[in-house]
Amino acid sequence: FTFSDAGGHVFHDEVTARVYTIPANASVAFPIGTAITIINNTSGGAITLSITTDTLRRGDGTAGTGSRTIGADRVATIIKTKSTEWMITGSFT
Repeated sequence: FTFSDAGGHVFHDEVTARVYTIPANASVAFPIGTAITIINNTSGGAITLSITTDTLRRGDGTAGTGSRTIGADRVATIIKTKSTEWMITGSFT
Protein backbone atom coordinates (compact mmCIF):
# COMPACT_ATOMS: atom_id res chain seq x y z
CA PHE A 1 0.00 0.00 0.00
CA THR A 2 1.02 3.60 -0.57
CA PHE A 3 -0.16 6.98 0.73
CA SER A 4 -2.49 7.27 -2.25
CA ASP A 5 -4.48 4.28 -0.90
CA ALA A 6 -5.22 6.02 2.43
CA GLY A 7 -8.90 6.76 2.92
CA GLY A 8 -9.83 4.87 -0.21
CA HIS A 9 -10.12 1.34 -1.42
CA VAL A 10 -8.18 -1.29 -3.32
CA PHE A 11 -10.35 -3.12 -5.85
CA HIS A 12 -9.31 -6.65 -6.88
CA ASP A 13 -11.23 -7.98 -9.88
CA GLU A 14 -9.23 -10.85 -11.30
CA VAL A 15 -9.08 -14.60 -10.77
CA THR A 16 -5.37 -14.53 -9.97
CA ALA A 17 -4.55 -14.68 -6.26
CA ARG A 18 -2.71 -11.61 -5.00
CA VAL A 19 -0.65 -10.54 -1.98
CA TYR A 20 -0.96 -7.00 -0.63
CA THR A 21 1.56 -5.94 2.01
CA ILE A 22 1.12 -3.34 4.73
CA PRO A 23 4.52 -1.63 4.88
CA ALA A 24 6.38 -0.99 8.12
CA ASN A 25 5.73 2.37 9.74
CA ALA A 26 9.44 3.12 9.29
CA SER A 27 9.06 3.02 5.49
CA VAL A 28 5.53 4.45 5.02
CA ALA A 29 4.24 6.33 8.07
CA PHE A 30 0.48 6.38 7.51
CA PRO A 31 -1.25 8.64 10.04
CA ILE A 32 -3.09 6.95 12.91
CA GLY A 33 -6.72 6.60 11.83
CA THR A 34 -5.89 5.81 8.22
CA ALA A 35 -8.43 3.38 6.76
CA ILE A 36 -8.08 1.34 3.58
CA THR A 37 -10.86 -0.93 2.30
CA ILE A 38 -9.94 -4.02 0.31
CA ILE A 39 -12.63 -5.30 -2.06
CA ASN A 40 -12.20 -8.75 -3.57
CA ASN A 41 -14.81 -8.69 -6.32
CA THR A 42 -14.10 -11.97 -8.03
CA SER A 43 -15.10 -15.58 -7.82
CA GLY A 44 -11.49 -16.65 -8.10
CA GLY A 45 -8.26 -15.54 -6.49
CA ALA A 46 -8.03 -14.87 -2.79
CA ILE A 47 -6.11 -11.92 -1.41
CA THR A 48 -3.46 -12.47 1.21
CA LEU A 49 -3.01 -9.38 3.33
CA SER A 50 0.45 -9.52 4.86
CA ILE A 51 2.31 -7.14 7.14
CA THR A 52 6.03 -6.50 7.47
CA THR A 53 7.40 -5.73 10.95
CA ASP A 54 4.31 -4.04 12.40
CA THR A 55 1.25 -5.77 13.89
CA LEU A 56 -2.07 -6.60 12.20
CA ARG A 57 -4.70 -7.38 14.85
CA ARG A 58 -8.03 -9.01 14.27
CA GLY A 59 -10.95 -6.67 14.75
CA ASP A 60 -13.59 -9.36 15.20
CA GLY A 61 -13.20 -10.03 18.92
CA THR A 62 -10.82 -12.95 18.38
CA ALA A 63 -7.22 -12.66 19.58
CA GLY A 64 -4.51 -13.03 16.96
CA THR A 65 -2.11 -11.17 14.74
CA GLY A 66 -0.44 -11.74 11.38
CA SER A 67 -1.44 -12.22 7.76
CA ARG A 68 -5.09 -12.59 6.79
CA THR A 69 -6.92 -13.94 3.75
CA ILE A 70 -9.75 -12.08 2.07
CA GLY A 71 -11.72 -14.57 0.02
CA ALA A 72 -13.66 -14.08 -3.17
CA ASP A 73 -16.63 -11.71 -3.04
CA ARG A 74 -15.59 -10.32 0.35
CA VAL A 75 -14.68 -6.91 1.75
CA ALA A 76 -12.38 -5.99 4.63
CA THR A 77 -11.05 -2.72 6.01
CA ILE A 78 -7.75 -2.08 7.76
CA ILE A 79 -7.42 0.83 10.19
CA LYS A 80 -4.18 2.11 11.67
CA THR A 81 -4.69 2.27 15.45
CA LYS A 82 -1.14 2.93 16.72
CA SER A 83 2.14 3.90 15.06
CA THR A 84 3.04 0.25 14.41
CA GLU A 85 -0.36 -1.41 14.67
CA TRP A 86 -3.28 -1.97 12.34
CA MET A 87 -6.66 -3.65 12.90
CA ILE A 88 -8.68 -5.52 10.28
CA THR A 89 -12.45 -5.79 10.26
CA GLY A 90 -14.90 -7.24 7.77
CA SER A 91 -14.86 -10.61 6.05
CA PHE A 92 -11.51 -12.42 6.36
CA THR A 93 -9.89 -15.56 7.73
